Amino acid sequence: MLDDSLGIYGTQPTGHLELAARIDGYDLADLTRVLEVDRSAVRLRTLRGSGFVIPVGLLPVTQAATRAKNARAFAGFVRRGLAEPYETWAGRIEELLAGGPLAAADIRAALDAGPDAGMIRYVISVMAAENRIVAATTTGGWRSDRTTFARWDDWLPGVDVWSMEEGPAQVELARAYLDRHGPATVADFAFWSGLTKTRAQRAVAEVAQPLTGDYWATSAPADDDPPPLRLLPIWDVLFVTYRDRDRFVAPEHYSLVYDASGNATSVVLREGRAAGVWDLGTDDRHVEIQVAAFAGFTPSEWLSIDAEAARIGDLIGAESVRIVRRDGPIDLTAAPRNRFMRPLRAE
Repeated sequence: MLDDSLGIYGTQPTGHLELAARIDGYDLADLTRVLEVDRSAVRLRTLRGSGFVIPVGLLPVTQAATRAKNARAFAGFVRRGLAEPYETWAGRIEELLAGGPLAAADIRAALDAGPDAGMIRYVISVMAAENRIVAATTTGGWRSDRTTFARWDDWLPGVDVWSMEEGPAQVELARAYLDRHGPATVADFAFWSGLTKTRAQRAVAEVAQPLTGDYWATSAPADDDPPPLRLLPIWDVLFVTYRDRDRFVAPEHYSLVYDASGNATSVVLREGRAAGVWDLGTDDRHVEIQVAAFAGFTPSEWLSIDAEAARIGDLIGAESVRIVRRDGPIDLTAAPRNRFMRPLRAE
């Protein structure tokens, strides 16, 4: 699934829930094994600077295509805000990590950075964007994003992310995107990748054929059956892959799915389209999943929702799972910041 989608959104618990919605029999340990044992995928900030889980085989393309833009995101701020030069702190962090992976808090404590202490997290971000270090192991439960960091060459020896130039890599990224997600528009590819519209247009034109209207593809569109009813998490890969959302969200429902910053909430997907939203809650022992439809669900669809909820309960080892039917969802564009993360929580 990671190869088919060009990675998944890496923030937890989203990554686990994305995979569980698509892979029968998925277990929490599966992603941990891929990331920490097999190391066939890696968690890093890449496409448009967001956290993704990317298969190692795609790294030379994704990193060469996006590295310069992502490194600039923090670099200027870091270099202006530090009392000591960036390279001084980066070199010391690499020395610390020679002994093995460390959490960011442990790195900060070991550095004793004085006036620069508050900036060390940004130094770590720049080093990760430059592929000098990489997120290694995860600490905490299945919802946790607390990670340790390792030196890139120690954690992924032999994985060369410097073998491609930026321009050719952007062309190959466009090819990979349209192979898997086409037909799509240039705006879709630019949104997904974080490239400028000019660079996206140039890359798409190298590999794709124009179709009707603004859509491009590298081959004929696949005639896939719509997926079954699924409970998809916030930032699900489907909802962060396209700028044109009409294909899976009715325009009148945009504000119920996306907040003012474009963050996608947790969605009930029915026959490939958003049909409602849901809220996981915070209790992993006695799970309460709230669900609100845009225009109602049939009795058989509620049974499917029950089955999806049971799958999530089994995934996390819950003692009980309860569905709560709620009235219509709220307008997320008018809601407080981060409300998309819990769209049906009580005020």
